Amino acid sequence: AGAGDVATLAVDSRLCEENPHNFTGLDIGVETVVQGGATEQQTVHLALDGGYLEGSYYQLQYGNERTACLDWGAPAEDVQDALNALTTLTDARVAVDVDITPLDGYPSFQPNYILRSSNSSNTFKMDRAGNRDRRPRFDGKVFVGDRIRVNGTTGVYTVMEVLDDGYALRLSDKFSAAAHLSVDAVALYKVADAVTVKKGGIGNATVAKTVVQVVADAQFYASSENTKGLFKLQVTHDGEVKQTSCIDYAATAEEVQTAFDSLLFDLNADGLVNDENHVTVTRSGDGGVASGHGYEYLFEMTGPDNNRDAYGYGGATSSILGSNAPKIEVVAVGSEFGCQDALGPEEKLDATATTKHNSTRVELSANAALYVAPGDRIRIGDSSDPFMIYTVAETATFLSKYWIELTLPFDCGNSTHGSGPIYGLTNGCGSGKTIHKSLAGAPSFAVREVVSGADVFEYDVYFVGPHLADVDALEVVNEATGECLDWSHYGGRARDARVSTVVPGGSLEVQTLTLATDSAYAKPAPGGEYYAFFINHYTMVTASECLAWDAEDYEVEEQIDLLMSEFLDVADGVTVTRKTDVVNAPSGYVYSVYFDGLVGVSQPPTIYVNKSNCSARPFSDNNDEYVVADVVSAGAGAGTVRFTDALLPLGSRDDATAAGQFLGPNGTALSIYKLSGSALSVAFDEALGDQPAMLADGAYLADGVAATVVDDVVQGSAATGIVLESLHTGVPYSVRVAARNELGYSDWSVPAALGTPATVPPMLEYVTQETAIHKNEIQTLQLGALHVDEIQVFTSTADEIFETQEVTIEAAYGQDVAGNFSVFFPDADVVAFTAGATVSSGSFTLNLTLP
Repeated sequence: AGAGDVATLAVDSRLCEENPHNFTGLDIGVETVVQGGATEQQTVHLALDGGYLEGSYYQLQYGNERTACLDWGAPAEDVQDALNALTTLTDARVAVDVDITPLDGYPSFQPNYILRSSNSSNTFKMDRAGNRDRRPRFDGKVFVGDRIRVNGTTGVYTVMEVLDDGYALRLSDKFSAAAHLSVDAVALYKVADAVTVKKGGIGNATVAKTVVQVVADAQFYASSENTKGLFKLQVTHDGEVKQTSCIDYAATAEEVQTAFDSLLFDLNADGLVNDENHVTVTRSGDGGVASGHGYEYLFEMTGPDNNRDAYGYGGATSSILGSNAPKIEVVAVGSEFGCQDALGPEEKLDATATTKHNSTRVELSANAALYVAPGDRIRIGDSSDPFMIYTVAETATFLSKYWIELTLPFDCGNSTHGSGPIYGLTNGCGSGKTIHKSLAGAPSFAVREVVSGADVFEYDVYFVGPHLADVDALEVVNEATGECLDWSHYGGRARDARVSTVVPGGSLEVQTLTLATDSAYAKPAPGGEYYAFFINHYTMVTASECLAWDAEDYEVEEQIDLLMSEFLDVADGVTVTRKTDVVNAPSGYVYSVYFDGLVGVSQPPTIYVNKSNCSARPFSDNNDEYVVADVVSAGAGAGTVRFTDALLPLGSRDDATAAGQFLGPNGTALSIYKLSGSALSVAFDEALGDQPAMLADGAYLADGVAATVVDDVVQGSAATGIVLESLHTGVPYSVRVAARNELGYSDWSVPAALGTPATVPPMLEYVTQETAIHKNEIQTLQLGALHVDEIQVFTSTADEIFETQEVTIEAAYGQDVAGNFSVFFPDADVVAFTAGATVSSGSFTLNLTLP
């Protein structure tokens, strides 16, 4: 496998001679033809809040050189040419100085095609007396076809021949230099295009939108005054992670926006605290049943109001536009995580509690099973946080005592590590504590990105120059100012130009150091010395000073640098950053250690933690306190095969430790180059259905470069309708629709009524019935004088069996079904009226008795 970006070989011939003398005329040159490791990729992002922009808007700077002002939306070729005009990117120093003094000693000497090695090298002067010419040679350092530049000149020349035993070059054009630069020992540079640029984006400005929704399964009360609030927002932007203070349940949109602004991100990069209103927050919902007992907050990353008369004017740029929108999360919900539980309807129980600090077991004065059940949520009197709601895990009866087990230890302010109750004085733990059973709903939060921010244009810059590995980041300078004032923004207010590194070049190892505790109040005291480092680089060494629990990033960096400087002879070997992580390091810190100083030098050591010889108290297992070091990204040099004089190991692109295989034909003197191709995924947003395959025109590609198209990675299908299933008979339905692509959702359509689904109801199951036979009894009474037929009715009885049918009305979670429904059972009764003779008068009534 390849060793990635490695150090340049050094030549030492002192032990390779039969006699202890230098070889006559010896010059051994080592040249890095292609830098190892990954090809660096950086992206230039151009974003707007709306409208479009025209004109020269910004410059790109690398080192101490700047491009000319670049047009907003310029073709990729223009950006590529501008970057390849920077000599700090394109030029690589050759280990041979040249002599550009005129051969006749006069500046008026006519230029010629020959460039010679310098006559001023120290080795040349030392060895001249021994008739040995030890000037450095061009052999092995400069090759025919190379493009070169001489310091002090503006031209770029092509090498046509290496001659005079390697001491001279013949150039493609006549060489000349200004008179005051015609000196010996001038630097020589090889020139190669440094970058290729690919442009993306369709010119549309898309502002990111994120929704934070809180709902509950029952009523909540708004947070009371002088309370800490229900939840926190965590915002991640440009590598910074910050958390708001606790935000109230039912907070207004203005209060949530103020909480965001209080994080003090420098969104316009002017170093001042004037970044209000870059994010617009609106609230919907009223906390009632129709809105799921909650609210919905919409965050729109619109940038500032750039009207100078508007409140909160903060400049014309904003780093939250386009794809650089901040990530918003909900963290620290309720009292368990440092905020406060929101209250709602509750019931005071007749039973009282006997509490003990930091215990999950609570004794009740009466049978617990009569009052609470597992899963119920309760408040207990004299809690350090009077709003804290505990969840019952189980109930028990033991030795005539009644107990409940809580999911969290009860806190009544008697902590030996704390400073007493947090929210004021309490009576502490003990007996007779009141219990309130919460009838309020449990809050649930959801965060979703309804519209993904998209840049107007993106320029992917690939640093493919063979002399480049891990390069410095490009910088955007003179954005809309300085030399770049010839621009206009139409139909919008805010804009942004920035650079991000997508793939770092070269090879880099990253290790992390994590410190955590499960208690925000009983964590180790700041300033105490808790742990030290030792490193493993063939042997274990313990050397660093002890560090505090809350040590700054530069303090950790200093200790690791001291270790590496003393035992590895490497200065400035690491960069350390510190961040908080509520998941992996609750109440603690994560330190990321980047071994950037060892790229191409050596395999990074492994950092270990030593906690045994420091003055502060040991970490507490009860509080789950720990410090641990892990390797999260190994350097490419680990476990690799070394280069030899006869072997160039090949590695896998995905894993540098896996052996690769050469797939080409056998050959000699093969060129070495970096792979710098691109894979583009084209998604059809507006063209529906299966589309014909695109054709790639490679007429303008370099020799050996191919462009291919793979059709139907995902085959399009133009749907004309959709079948709604699982609808209930007799329930009217309405629908609305929205379209979605990678940019987000469209507006919803106006709800349209579909009508009421109707179908043959299914056959009833699990119902049995019997037939009751009705018989009329007939008796006859005959008289001699008058014949009268008497009719009597004989009625037999049978058991009554009620038919039961079930009507089910369902709705999705968080939604309500409004309206009415009815069930109709048709019934037909026959009323028969008979008489033995003609009826001349009389009447009868029908009575209906309902159950």
